[in-house]
Formats: sequence, C-alpha cells, structure tokens
Amino acid sequence: MTNRNGQSRPPAGEAAPSVVLLVFRMDGREHALPVEDVVEVVRMVAATPLPEAPVWVGGVINFRGRVIPLIDARARLGAPRREPDLSTRIIVVQTSEWAAGLVVDEVVEVLPVRAEALDPPGKATAGAAAVSGVVREDDRLILVLDRDRLLEGSVDLRLPFDLEQTREAER
Repeated sequence: MTNRNGQSRPPAGEAAPSVVLLVFRMDGREHALPVEDVVEVVRMVAATPLPEAPVWVGGVINFRGRVIPLIDARARLGAPRREPDLSTRIIVVQTSEWAAGLVVDEVVEVLPVRAEALDPPGKATAGAAAVSGVVREDDRLILVLDRDRLLEGSVDLRLPFDLEQTREAER
C-alpha cells in the first residue's frame, strides 16, 4: 500500500519518516498502529465465540493454521459495535510470543510520518491510556494506539504464536 498521494517513500530531499503507520478507520475516526506491530491485514471471517470472554472479544479465528483471539476494536475503545460488512478488516498484530486479530471498520493507508508530525501522549490524551501519540497530517488528527494496551485484558486468551512456524506451514 501507499499513502493517499501514491507515494511509497518521501520525495528526494525530504527526511525519511521516523515511523510508518497503518491507518484505519473506526466509527468515522482515524486511528493507527505502527506497521512493525502488524503481521497482515485480512478480510473479515467468521469467528468461533468464546464462552465467558470479555464483551470486546469476538471469539477466535484460524489464521494460517493458528488459532488467534479476535478483538473488536470498536467495543474495546468504547465505541458502539456494528455488524461487519465488505469493508471490515482484521489487522493481525503480533508480539514476540502471541498474536491477535483487531476488527476495524476499514483500512485507509500506510502512512510514513515525520517526527515533528507525531505528538507524544500529553494532557489532551491523558485519560486515554490506549493512545500512544497523535499525528497531525494536514487537516487530519490520527490517534496512534498502543498495541499492548489495546490488547490488555486478553491475557488469558493469548495463544502461542510463532510467525516463522506459520510461514513454514504455508510452504
């Protein structure tokens, strides 16, 4: 993917971005995750419900031969839930030990961001622990989410995930 201008890297003479973000939309608002946290973006699939799971856990899915929890990002952030449609996507995120799928309304773009456009969390976002920063991009404000904080509370749902093993299974 590229940014809205169709650029995959900054034009000659411009500094390289300090971070590259995957921008997605939920409830009409733009949010982002650093691309290094993202394994893949896939279309919505049917999930198997988990009894007694938190309300924001949509169940589990089979991702390339591995079972991973599916987190409804809208519900997790306190927005009203909505039925998935053709634009609904699952952003598969990973840590070194586990992975999870985040259900979002739609994926917008991959956006390289310069350091001066990224504001660290401050007084404006103090009550929102899941926000790790805010990007000012032209007339847009994009909330950068903290992957670990966003998935916090699903500790009992963390299923072992070995990305290398998954890639081997695909071959």
